[in-house]
Order: sequence, then structure tokens, then C-alpha cells
Amino acid sequence: MLHISEISWGRIGKLEDILNKGDEIDIRVIGWDPKKEEISLSMKRLKPDPWESVEEKMKVGDIVQGKVISIKDFGVFVEIEEGIEGLVHISDISWGYVKHPKEVVKVGDMVDARILDIDKEKKRLSLGLKQIHPDPWLSVEESYPVNSVARVRVERINPKGAIVEIEDGIEGKIPIEELSWKRVNRVSEILRRNQLVDARIIAVDPESRQIILSLKQMKENPWGQAQNLWKVGDVINGNVQRLMNFGAFIELMPDVEALLPLSELDWEPIKHPGQLLKKGQTLPVKIIEFQPEEQRIVVSRKAILPDPWFEIKNKYPLGSIHTGKVVRIVDFGAFIELEKGWDGLVHISEISDKRIASPSEVIEENQPVNVKVIKLD
Repeated sequence: MLHISEISWGRIGKLEDILNKGDEIDIRVIGWDPKKEEISLSMKRLKPDPWESVEEKMKVGDIVQGKVISIKDFGVFVEIEEGIEGLVHISDISWGYVKHPKEVVKVGDMVDARILDIDKEKKRLSLGLKQIHPDPWLSVEESYPVNSVARVRVERINPKGAIVEIEDGIEGKIPIEELSWKRVNRVSEILRRNQLVDARIIAVDPESRQIILSLKQMKENPWGQAQNLWKVGDVINGNVQRLMNFGAFIELMPDVEALLPLSELDWEPIKHPGQLLKKGQTLPVKIIEFQPEEQRIVVSRKAILPDPWFEIKNKYPLGSIHTGKVVRIVDFGAFIELEKGWDGLVHISEISDKRIASPSEVIEENQPVNVKVIKLD
């Protein structure tokens, strides 16, 4: 029996690639059991174990050439010679980010690698592909000084920003807050994968291998211009950009947005801005809060609409008497509808001259009643 493990000191794929029926081969007898009538044979032992002399043939730091024979999630196995193969860990494939080794090499490729470690006893060889080239991070501050502009390619997008390739082996990050002077909810609103963009370098840290870039700082800060144009109380036209549960974002000028809170949409209660607004609509708004240093503007729509309370004060002055309808009875009193959209409260102490435990002892819902205005706020 010539076991597959005894054919070669190297890795074996298919036996058919090495042996054919009828071949004449030289073999060494390595085992003989007359009782079981078994003879064990070896081809590889006709040659010395290559690991016995590995330290004579190569040393740490040497550059060797080999063939990629296997690719795993964690790295690449490279055969240097028959019986000697080494592992290139995924972290040693490139100075840049590598999601999977198959992005860089394929089985059968001939590659140059630097020997990082030799363990003769465990027959392990650690190799590096990236160590063939100088570490680009050693000169990154000279190549990419702060405030310089670099042409980058978007590699990956995540909720916090975008990872970009500056050059082979050097990546940078564009945080979501550096994408635009206006509010950005999703990176995909501004960037897409593999897109080429110019970005300004705003921070370089070689020790942590981190470069921070900015898209918005490629443009002049529009908030400086806004500060010279507007002040609290100004009425300007804006364009509805996004509708949210808490209000709407209104673009007042390119890259400058203001918040229109739900409470500032109308004098009547509104549950969602979509009841009154639609995306792309142009409408006048009044600035009620302006903090350019914090890039914050709050505007109001209802502030430029007639205040219905001015009419109500004239229509329902203190001491006036009116007829209304009981629309709701609660423990502490009753709500009286004076006209559509306007209710007044009659406290339980104001319902009767007598002491009562519940308003329903005297009145009932839908009943018409005469009431006197005693407070208006």
C-alpha cells in the first residue's frame, strides 16, 4: 500500500495528476507486517524531508517565490518548494483593507513573499506579501499633509460614513458629518461605492493609521454667508426637503437647511407635516431661532399666518355670554364647543351653585348650555 500521504512531501490534489495505472515507480519499503500480510510503501522518503534543511535554505527576511495552492477566509497558502508551504495571513496580504484574500490572488498565481517566521519543529512558515513593499504609512504625513486635497475612491459605506482608498495600502475615512454642510441622514444620499471624488484631508494619524477627510470643506462654509443675510424675525422662502414625524427640513439656500417643527406648522394641531406639506414645495417661513455657530436655524410657518386668538379675544371677551354644546364630560368639569375647533372648559366648581360630585348630575353630552367667559388665556 502506497498511502497518499507518502507520495510527496508536498500537498497532493488528485492522485490521477501524479500516477497512472501501469506506471513504473521507485518506492521505499517503510513497513512490513507478515501476520497481516501488509507492506507499506513510500515515494517521498526516497528524498530527504525538506524541513530538515529549511534553515539552511532560507531565513527570516528573505524574499522567496511560490505558487498559491489554497485560499481560505483567513489567508493564503503558498508552496515555496515541494514539501514546504507557508501561510500568508489576510492581515499580511496588503497594507490596505482586504475583505477576502480572493480579491487579491487566485490559486495558481506565482507570488513573491517575505519570510516573517520559521518554525522548523511545527513545520510552519509565515509569509507576507505586503512586506515586499515599504509601509506607505511611514511617509503618509509628507505625502498627504493636512489641508491638502486627494482624489479618492469610495470602497465601503457604513452608517457612520465612508471608507475611501487614497492609494494602494492607504485608506481614509469621511465621517457622515463631513459629507455636506447640510444634514445628511444616509451616506448613500451623497456617495456611492467605487465613486471617485476629491476630498480635503483634515487629520492624519500615522500611529493609528487613520486619515480623516472632508467633502464639505471643499466648499466655502455657507453659514458665514447666511449669518450676513438673515436674522431672527426675517421671512424667507424655503424648499421642503424632508418630512419627518417631528417636523420638516426646509432648504433656505444650497447646503443650509432649517428645522420647521411640527408645533410651528399651523395654529391647528397637526399630527404629521404631510398633512400640509409635500417634498419639493416652496413656502415662506419666519426665522424664530438662528444659531449659525451651531449651524442651527428654526423656522415657523404659523408665525406668518393670522393668529386665531386675536379674533377669539375680540369674539369672546371676558364677561360675555354665549350658547354652546357640551361635547365632553370629565371628572373636573365639562368641555363646551363654542364653535367648530374652539372648546371652552367649565370647571366643576362653575357648573352649579350647589356642591356636586360629578358634572353629569347637572348636564349631559350634546346638551345646549349658556356659558359666561371668566378667563381667556
